[in-house]
Amino acid sequence: MRQIWICWLMVLALVVTATPTGAHEELSDGHFELVDESGQVILETGLVVEVGDQYLAEDNRLYEVTAVQGGLARCRLVETVDLTATRPVAWWRRIWPGSARVIPAQKGRPLVGIYHTHGAESFVPTQGTASVTPAGGIVSVADAMAAAFERQGFEVVRLRDAHLPHDSRAYERSRRTALQILKRRPLALFDVHRDTAPASAYEVEVQGNRASKVMLVIGRQNPNRSANLEFAKHIKRVADERKPGLIKGIFFGKGKYNQDLGPRVILLEVGTYRIDQASAQRGAMELAELMPAILTDVDAEYRAEGRSGWTTALWLIVLVLTIAGAFLVLSSGGIPQAREKIKQFISREFRGDLFGRRRGPRNPL
Repeated sequence: MRQIWICWLMVLALVVTATPTGAHEELSDGHFELVDESGQVILETGLVVEVGDQYLAEDNRLYEVTAVQGGLARCRLVETVDLTATRPVAWWRRIWPGSARVIPAQKGRPLVGIYHTHGAESFVPTQGTASVTPAGGIVSVADAMAAAFERQGFEVVRLRDAHLPHDSRAYERSRRTALQILKRRPLALFDVHRDTAPASAYEVEVQGNRASKVMLVIGRQNPNRSANLEFAKHIKRVADERKPGLIKGIFFGKGKYNQDLGPRVILLEVGTYRIDQASAQRGAMELAELMPAILTDVDAEYRAEGRSGWTTALWLIVLVLTIAGAFLVLSSGGIPQAREKIKQFISREFRGDLFGRRRGPRNPL
């Protein structure tokens, strides 16, 4: 019987190892339509949609997918999200303030990372095809984004690996690239993609310039999903204030998207293959121009949380010592008796030398 169990465990281990973990497929062509209870389309996307996925629309209404039939996903309205609401800070982050950060506050030029899981993605109006190997139009879009970051005073770690082919294991291959960038400890890491939705789903004019919208994508199968989602919501809040219409929304889908590697790892869908590359480049640059305000706010928030965290920890220590002292006084019958107990304890415990040997005459035996 024991041998049988061992065999089953080995088979299970092989299956788990061979199965893509956290991968979430994206259509190479076509798209899903998400509709609300009235049948109105709220999102068109090439991301594979499953029951339980959520979408925070441009108007900050949060929808959840309740049924998927073919390319049609039916959704229910969950709530309207107030992005201006103050985010509560979990107690464990106050006690251990660095536990949900990529790095401490940076000195000098802030650092960001940019890479691609699907580096062959292209734009049909510009390249004439949806995919160009080894490097598609999306690489140029991310290059434009990196240049915009640099103009804002950022240092950019930019890797252009294509991670071919475009399949569900691409995220496993791009994971090595993401880890390589994270060794440099960036403030944020962006995986730049483009969607396969109709052009109308992403076309926008931002401050008089023709551009593409940008959709933020968060995986709901990673331990950092709350932190990544809060970062995405912060990006949307700032963009809605300064560049209305730029952020298409936040899609909260099944998968990891390598976002289990850190709290500020975001997947960006910059336009769709049905728009021209120049519009996508403009959308990426518009987003990069917002990042000084976004990342400065986030860094200041974590600085404040860090100070608050150590203050809370100190107060907890003082509280514990106070309670222990009060218990000792009450159980001893008074302050003098408690003081005497402490003296006896110190005398008894520290009578020996540093190696635990008792002082006094050595036993001749």
